[in-house]
Amino acid sequence: YGWRKYYDKNSTNAKKKAAFVHCDFLNYLGNNPYNISLYNKFDKIACVSDSCRQRFDTASPAAAKKSCTIHNCYDFFKIKERSCEYTAEYTKGFINIITAARISNEKGILRMIPIFSRLNEEGYKFIWRIAGDGPQYEQAQKKTESFGLKDKVIFLGMLENPYPYFKSSDMLLVPSYDEAAPMVFGEAMCLGTPVLTTDTTSAYELVAEKGIGWVCKNNDDDIENYIRKLLDNSDDILSKKKNVEKMSRAKMSNSDALAEFEDMLLK
Repeated sequence: YGWRKYYDKNSTNAKKKAAFVHCDFLNYLGNNPYNISLYNKFDKIACVSDSCRQRFDTASPAAAKKSCTIHNCYDFFKIKERSCEYTAEYTKGFINIITAARISNEKGILRMIPIFSRLNEEGYKFIWRIAGDGPQYEQAQKKTESFGLKDKVIFLGMLENPYPYFKSSDMLLVPSYDEAAPMVFGEAMCLGTPVLTTDTTSAYELVAEKGIGWVCKNNDDDIENYIRKLLDNSDDILSKKKNVEKMSRAKMSNSDALAEFEDMLLK
């Protein structure tokens, strides 16, 4: 109904209309002929990464000539300010890992519990904190207890402000099965926290190419091997964190995204 109302001739006097795509359109449940026909009615279709744009163009070749990239904008000052609102827990002598996500199937939280169980049995020192809630929250808690990880995997629940944990942790873990261009990549970069992410739509573009972390293959074996390699060489994690912290201290701005937006308006 909302879409049909939007296209009512009397709903707007704008001569041109633009839509934003924040998803991996090929994997989007709304990837159907009806929605594609609606996107074709827009003059411009802005995708939040080059990778998302490629996926959209593949899903809708007829609209590809209208698509462009406008990266996500961040309030960097606000993020840094909020990261100082309280002191987050940090366990000395361990690699402190944070994940901030909805605890649902696509986020890959449950897949990590057996992985961390094996690493724990091998004697690796880590603490994994999870900020978020969702339909698999209780299931994840019970699975954690059944694997004997209650002291190593800590559920923080839904946090209004998770940024102090981003700032204090040694790295951010994003074990998702599917992502488009998650805001947490830029938030972690802003706070000097390196990212380990599975290979999803924009992972190489926004993490590896920017030098803010690591991308592993999107399967359980590769995730486990990659984490084991990092824990075996914890100095690499701390070195990467120092490098990302240097980036975070540099002047961060949305100038590129704003230039992309202005370019869309002019064309």
